Amino acid sequence: MIALATAARELILTENKNVLLLSILNDRTYATPKFVRHLEKELLVAEPLIVKNAVTGISAVQQWIVKGINLWHMCKLHPFNSAGDALDFLVS
Repeated sequence: MIALATAARELILTENKNVLLLSILNDRTYATPKFVRHLEKELLVAEPLIVKNAVTGISAVQQWIVKGINLWHMCKLHPFNSAGDALDFLVS
């Protein structure tokens, strides 16, 4: 997941255009402290180009982690219970 976060940041910066991001995770996805710290750094670098950022497929505990990241870094990361809800948010 760390490599994917880095690749996403590189693609965003290379394209240098505003983006809508959707992250779809599953029950085998774990937000380890190392990953969360890495994600924080990647989001800060790419944040000026991120218009909307949605994540789905995370547990209630992971949603609380996302809320903490949002409060600490003033990010635009929005958790959703379904991919459909996340897509509706992104295109609204």
